[in-house]
Amino acid sequence: DLTLAVHVGWACPPLSNLYTDLYTSTVIPFLAPVLMGFASLVGGGLLDRFPALRVAFLEAGCEWVHFMVHRLEHRFHFATSMAKIIPQTAPRAACLPQEYLRRGHLYVSTEVEDALLPQVIELVGEDHVIFGSDMPHGDRERFAARTLQARADLSESAKRKILEENPRRLYRL
Repeated sequence: DLTLAVHVGWACPPLSNLYTDLYTSTVIPFLAPVLMGFASLVGGGLLDRFPALRVAFLEAGCEWVHFMVHRLEHRFHFATSMAKIIPQTAPRAACLPQEYLRRGHLYVSTEVEDALLPQVIELVGEDHVIFGSDMPHGDRERFAARTLQARADLSESAKRKILEENPRRLYRL
C-alpha cells in the first residue's frame, strides 16, 4: 500500500540542454519526466506486479492525458498483434490504461487554467484528478483553489473530489 508521486522537472540534461530559454524548456524537457513515467509505469506492467500501488502525476496539468492514454492504447493493440508473430513484442502491461484508471491506480493533477479539464474528467473519471497545489510558485494563480471552485464547467461533485476527496484517498489521509 504505497503512493508514488511523479513530478515535473529537468531530469534529462541532454534533452534540457537542447533548449536555451525558460519559455521553451518548460514545454518539453520539464514535462518529460511525467510523460515518461506515465508510459513506463502504465506500459511496463508495474501496476500488475504491485496492485496496491497508487501513482500521482504532478504539476504537469492534465491536458497531456488524452494524448498519452490514446497513444498507449494504440500501441498496446499494435504490440498485441505483433506478438502473434514475434512473441517478444507483447506488451508487459496486462491491460489498457483505462483499466488501470478504473482500478484507482492512477491520479493526475490539474492546474486551474487547464481548459480541457472537463474532457479529462470525462476520460479518466472525476475520482482520478487532484488539485495541483504545489505552492508557492511565481507562475501560479494566487487564489487557484477559489478559481477552481468558481469554474462553471465542472460539477460541484467534481470540484469536491478534486480539491478534497481524491487527495485524501490517494495519500490515505
